[in-house]
Amino acid sequence: ELDQELSEADDCPARRSIREEQFSSGQQLSQLCIPLEQPLLISEAMDRNTVACPLMESKGQVSAEFAYFYPPGIPVVVPGERITEELLLRITEYLNRGFALQGLADYSGHTIRVVK
Repeated sequence: ELDQELSEADDCPARRSIREEQFSSGQQLSQLCIPLEQPLLISEAMDRNTVACPLMESKGQVSAEFAYFYPPGIPVVVPGERITEELLLRITEYLNRGFALQGLADYSGHTIRVVK
């Protein structure tokens, strides 16, 4: 029953139109991903002390959590990666296009947990 509800939610018209626009424009999924410096392993970043930082002010910080867009669900930053200006610009671009930023402890997407 839950699988059916999730499947129906995944096929909602708004999400379907985003996917159709994304693929009809010839955009590749790889464009979502930006190579980032990774000064810490994922496990190290998740085990460190963290603080909440305004997402758009987090340039230069090391992420302590995952952030990904849905659809399609590809991470744009993982714990241990350094947040760059290019990443923040890409996040802004995709938010403006209607993608939902997920994975952050702050469901509003305004803050990201970073290594202290």
